[in-house]
Amino acid sequence: MRSIVISLVIMMILTHFSWAVYYEGGKELTVAPAETLKQDLFFFGDKLNMQGVVTGDVYMTGRRAEIDGEIGDDLLTFARRVVVTGVVRDGVLFFGEELVVKGTVWGDIRSFGKKITIEPGAHIHGNVYNFSAYLHMNGGQIDGSLQGAGGTAWLNGHVKKDVDLRSREVAFGKKFQGEGRVKITLEKKTAASIPNAPPNLELSFKKHKPFYKRTFQIWMALAELAIGFILLLIFPHAFQDMVALFRQKPLVSVGVGALFTFFMPVVIVLAITLLPLAFMLGGIYLSVLYLTSIFAAILTGNLLFFYLKQGKTVNPYLAYLVGFIIIYIFLKLPVIGFLVKIVVVLTGAGALLLMLWNRYRGTASVDTQIV
Repeated sequence: MRSIVISLVIMMILTHFSWAVYYEGGKELTVAPAETLKQDLFFFGDKLNMQGVVTGDVYMTGRRAEIDGEIGDDLLTFARRVVVTGVVRDGVLFFGEELVVKGTVWGDIRSFGKKITIEPGAHIHGNVYNFSAYLHMNGGQIDGSLQGAGGTAWLNGHVKKDVDLRSREVAFGKKFQGEGRVKITLEKKTAASIPNAPPNLELSFKKHKPFYKRTFQIWMALAELAIGFILLLIFPHAFQDMVALFRQKPLVSVGVGALFTFFMPVVIVLAITLLPLAFMLGGIYLSVLYLTSIFAAILTGNLLFFYLKQGKTVNPYLAYLVGFIIIYIFLKLPVIGFLVKIVVVLTGAGALLLMLWNRYRGTASVDTQIV
């Protein structure tokens, strides 16, 4: 009965999205000038030439994309280089090497790639959130604000609202206009004034402090430790079975963990045409990866105490704490820490999945004296 219900749900999802999605793969795809796709477009290939109209979203990965036509909704791309000379009716989300905007974007642009270039003639009606290493605004107009952080910023266009950038270097062209506040934060003080700086420039200097400083790492470790204690409190018998199963089948557990770690991303990519399913699988994958260090700490502490106390019952919380400290120390070691991380991910994921599979089948381990 359970298999029938799952199959029906999958069929309903497939039926719904098959009417709304156009999927295409291959070396190159061209949407002709007179062609209109009345759905979302998913393209996984080398090059996308979009000269026609796509009324929905465009999702694209590959080497290059040229958007000369019109996109009726959002553009989400992981392409190496994207050139927008046409119209995007909503926003742009970019992950790649270079985004070049020469046309019109009605929504916001969020750039997480290496470089974003805004050319003369470009018109962005929304905001620009830049987190790229290089920002080159050679012209064009931004009706909203320009915000973000990056390495080098060249500003020579028109921004109607505020500019708020944190950069390593900044330079202004003679054509730059900032109607709102122009707030620039640099990492180091400049020896001289900035040429062509606007009169409303607010310049400040603040050394960049990465979010991954030691204090942040300590708080994250304490949060992870607390999550482990909570899970032990809520699911004591489940972790009891997990430790016992790993002791009985260590190689099987590592193998299951390797399959999950390396093949699950492939499944997620294949499921990208069904966005809710892809997001769900991606969330599950990232959650398991985050929790692997907790599972590995439970395994390490319990197995260590089992052999030291020759099979006698141990306190699961003490065992987890000791295992957590051991793994935390080894993860901080250079070179060795990377190898330990791989082992932690494979053993933690494998032990969890093997335990869940046994409980799904209704077969719990009989060797439960470890915890």
